[in-house]
Amino acid sequence: MDEIELFADFDQGTSTLLDEAVRRIEYLRDQLVFWRAVKRKLEQGVPDNPVDELVAVAGDAWRN
Repeated sequence: MDEIELFADFDQGTSTLLDEAVRRIEYLRDQLVFWRAVKRKLEQGVPDNPVDELVAVAGDAWRN
């Protein structure tokens, strides 16, 4: 749906326009929550700093 379709029924009443706007906002909010959760999971699997990871590997190698 483009802007012309969104505003085409403006004369017929604003309730349809507002319903569509609310539906789009809710969809975008849900997408934001989803992608934030994906980002959080990815960040848990990736070390913050490669140098810290190398130090940990070197420390493990030194102890073993």
